[in-house]
Formats: sequence, C-alpha cells, structure tokens
Amino acid sequence: FNRYFTEIISRGALQTGIVGTADVQCARLRLLPGSMSGTPQDGGSRSGSPSDGIPSEMSQFASALGGTAETLQQSIAGAYETMASSLQQSMGMMNKVNVLMEEYLTQSLFIESSVRASDSDACTKISVVLTNRARLPLHGISVTFKLRHPQEEAEIDLESLALWRVRGAEADMSLAAGESASVLAFLRLPEPKQCNLSVQIAFPSPGTSGTLQRLHTVGVYVMHQLSAKPIEKVPAYGEQSKVEDVSPAFARRLLRVSPLDAIPSDAWYSLVPHGKADQTHAESVAFLHVGQSPSKELSLSVTSGSDEFRDLCTRELVALNAAQKRLDELHDTS
Repeated sequence: FNRYFTEIISRGALQTGIVGTADVQCARLRLLPGSMSGTPQDGGSRSGSPSDGIPSEMSQFASALGGTAETLQQSIAGAYETMASSLQQSMGMMNKVNVLMEEYLTQSLFIESSVRASDSDACTKISVVLTNRARLPLHGISVTFKLRHPQEEAEIDLESLALWRVRGAEADMSLAAGESASVLAFLRLPEPKQCNLSVQIAFPSPGTSGTLQRLHTVGVYVMHQLSAKPIEKVPAYGEQSKVEDVSPAFARRLLRVSPLDAIPSDAWYSLVPHGKADQTHAESVAFLHVGQSPSKELSLSVTSGSDEFRDLCTRELVALNAAQKRLDELHDTS
C-alpha cells in the first residue's frame, strides 16, 4: 500500500510541479518497509534533516487532493439527485398533461342519436352522429355495436337478428376539427322487444397511443319496431288505455303524417311489427285510436289482444310523448 500510495503522490506532485525529483526519491525511500522507524540506512544519523518523512509541500498537496476529491464526489452526487428529482417532476407533469389532453379529446367527441321506425325498410333505423368539437383532428376512429335486453345481461348476437346492417362505420375513420360523420344502423328483431343498443367509439390517444373510448347507449322501444297503418274496421277488443295531451309532433312521427297534412281525428291505426304485416291478430299487434281529450288536445287510445302488450305500448307512448314535449319546450324557449 505504501508503494502504491507513494507512486500516486509522487506522480501527482511531479506533474503539478510542487516538488522536485530529488524530493520524490527521498519520499519513496522514507515510505519503504523498515524505513518508517527513522533508522539511518547508511549508518549515519539523519534525524532532523530536511528530507525526513514526506515534505510539507507533498502533505499539503495530498490533503488538498483528498479534500477536492471528496468535494467533487459530493457535488456529483448532489447533481445526480437534482437531475433525478427534476426528471421525476417532468415525467409527472407530462403524465398530467397527457391525462388532461385525453380527457379534452374524449369529451370533445359529441354524440347524437335518434331512433325511428322505417316503414320503407321494414325495420328500426338508428342514426348516430359523431362531431369532433376539439381543435385537433381525431384519427383511427372505430364504431362497434352491442345489443342486449334491459332485463338480461347476456348480449344478443347481432348476426342472429332478422335484419342487422350498418352504414357509414368505416374502419379507421378520421374527423377534422369541427367535422361530423353519420353512422346508420338498421335493426329488426324476430319479435318486438325493448332493448338497448350500446355504441362504442374508440380512437388512439395522440400522446400515449393508448385507446380512448366513449360509450353511448340508445334505447330502442317496442314502438320503434312497429309500423302504423290506417284501418277502417274497428277492432273488437274492448278495454282501452288512454294517453292524454299528446304532442302534435309526436303524433305526426308516430302515425307517419306529413307536416303538410292535418292529423286525422277519430281514426284507427294498426301497429304491426316490421316484416309481419299479415299478423294483424297476433299478441304483438296493437290498435291505436286518435281522438281529442276534454281539453281539445290530441289523445291516443290503445287496445290489443294481449293486455300485457297493450300496457307495454301505453307506457312507451307516455314516455315518448313526454320526451317530445320536453323537446318542444326547449325549442320554444330557444
């Protein structure tokens, strides 16, 4: 160790010019094993000579070198700690910015939907309109559908339906800022039942490339799955359920009456499932009478061969009429 330490100190001293070659040689002799006791090597007494031990200049150099190395090590350690802390803060800030950006893009994708019975296609027509309200474009948009009954957890296989067709849901859709796109779905169940159609919109995050999703649920009523046709013969069913104070806009859409035509009064209509026009006496067929309430407002009376189906149609008519009246109020206030 003495040899190794002496060699390091001597090289550093020579390079820095603190001591000369003779002093270095003297220091090497003094640090050799057996030379630390101060006993003269040549028989003469050298105690008290200037060359005894390590010169004071080398001691100062070694001390300064050790202190500098320790200070440098502390400085480097402090710099690494500061850099690690700054990097951690930067990563945290980047993650927060990504979260905020993804939330902004997800909430800026506006979804509108409408459901109506399409007699020409003999099915239920669902329209979904996507609008990008963000200031950034959205790419790689995909639209998928899932169908289930409200009382059942299992999904309905769309391929097993009497009719299922989607138009406008191309793979990897793109929406520029402010742009809209329409997706149409055509649906016909084997038997009319209430169901919920879930529309899942997914697109990649521009920051993390993770998948961002929006879920929109469309309620498909039994009334959306029936075709209304005028009839002359009054059905022989006795008990009727009434819906009072019917919105004219709702009555026109339900009865397929043009805005240019007057809504018929004291008229009967049959409500038949799509694709089953010949089943006029089945349990899934209802009959509708259009009349006036005591307050001179439109009223609807429902009857059917099945009390359960009549009550179901009446509940749906009440709910759909109330929804239309709320829309009418919003339109009037705006």
